[in-house]
Amino acid sequence: MILPVVDTDGLRYHLALPKLFLLEGHIFRYPWDITGAYPQSSEMLYLLELILGPGEAAKFLHFFVFLLSISTIILMIRRNNNNRHGAFLGALLFAVSPVVLATAGTAFIDNFVIFHLGTACLLIRFKARPILIGLILAGAAWTKWTVAPGVLGCLVVIWFSSQAGKKWRSIFFAVVPVVLVLTPLTLRNLISTGDPFYPVMTGLIRGNVTEVDTTSFQYVTQRHRSLSGPLKIPWGLSVGKVEVDEVVGWHHLLGLILLPLALRDRRTRVAAGLIIPYLIFEIWMHPSVRLSMPFIWGLAVVEGQILSKLRPRWAFFPALLAAIPLLITLGTGLFKTPILYIRGDLTRQEVEQRIIPAWDAATFVNKWPEQGRVMAMDFPAPYLFNRPWVAEGLVNKPPLQLWLDQSETVDDLLKKLHSFGIKLLVVTPGYGGGQSFALLPISRSKHEATLILMLKKHLKKVYSKDSVDVYSLLD
Repeated sequence: MILPVVDTDGLRYHLALPKLFLLEGHIFRYPWDITGAYPQSSEMLYLLELILGPGEAAKFLHFFVFLLSISTIILMIRRNNNNRHGAFLGALLFAVSPVVLATAGTAFIDNFVIFHLGTACLLIRFKARPILIGLILAGAAWTKWTVAPGVLGCLVVIWFSSQAGKKWRSIFFAVVPVVLVLTPLTLRNLISTGDPFYPVMTGLIRGNVTEVDTTSFQYVTQRHRSLSGPLKIPWGLSVGKVEVDEVVGWHHLLGLILLPLALRDRRTRVAAGLIIPYLIFEIWMHPSVRLSMPFIWGLAVVEGQILSKLRPRWAFFPALLAAIPLLITLGTGLFKTPILYIRGDLTRQEVEQRIIPAWDAATFVNKWPEQGRVMAMDFPAPYLFNRPWVAEGLVNKPPLQLWLDQSETVDDLLKKLHSFGIKLLVVTPGYGGGQSFALLPISRSKHEATLILMLKKHLKKVYSKDSVDVYSLLD
């Protein structure tokens, strides 16, 4: 949290899109990244934060929401003074999950999702009015599409919790706020893409999305399919090739196993409304665990509820036995650079150069005197640019590749570049940066390769370092 903004998703879209909106002077659907069609309530908070202060403040805001998410676990478990230790330990077991703690102080939005869904479960537990639960679910739905399993799970719990004869009425009042808050977004997406929930329905109906690179999409949505662990979920580092910040924690597998034994308690049944839908989602898709973090919240509630049945002295021992190794693993994997930064061994610039690929190229682009947009291909941190950009998202095809498909001649391609005000092109190693064949890997046919070679006659290389090239587009 103390570092500059070096978070992958923050640099690519969570903070990048709000900054782009400020640079362009208006909010719009960014067409080169599928997240541009997602709900963006958290990004709008980051937009306000960028207006008022530095981008680093987004990390503190997200951490604050992380603390609120922990408080929902405590309130969910606690019933009286006799089970205070269970509420505390449930929150602890949630917080020490590497995937949770590693993202808590970043410019991500995952804890906004957890807080909304956790609050909805809390309201269900205390039998709040369906319309109030619906308002909280609407806040969740306005965060990102992957809240869908959690929203559906909460609606199922509302159905079973409602009195006979009032079930459909309760569902109606819970759903109305969700529909109302999503209507403007779905209408915009329907008009611009033909898919109100772009790219979800397009992918399900067509099997692919034109703007999306299939290989990249499969990597994100099926990231853990090759794991050998139970249910192919990264419970620990031993299940296969897993990044530290994707680890769930083996104690949550134990919580999942013990779930059936705890269903007699209403709090556990409500938490199961998040556990079961996201478990199905994980088994079906095997995506990044960050897309299913409400699943971990629900398991923490179950674990805290079970531990509250034990005497405090016996409950703390297994909880600490689970927590301490996870903290050590996380510390050795992620905290090395922050420690060096705190000690003064690294400056802010050195931290950014060390973590962010192509940082020097972005600095060069920002110093370029001519006004206009920059097109960056396979660039991981468009947030660094201080001028408007055209850059593909994590799973999108490069805009230049899409424009190649639409061009018969190099003049057609040049007209497209000029119409978007492109003045600079940044080419990273993924597309031949630093090599004589730079840009050629973007072509997929002999005709497209010819267009690229002709395009390069209209480009002038003005920068090359660490296999990253910057070209200026000649008039």
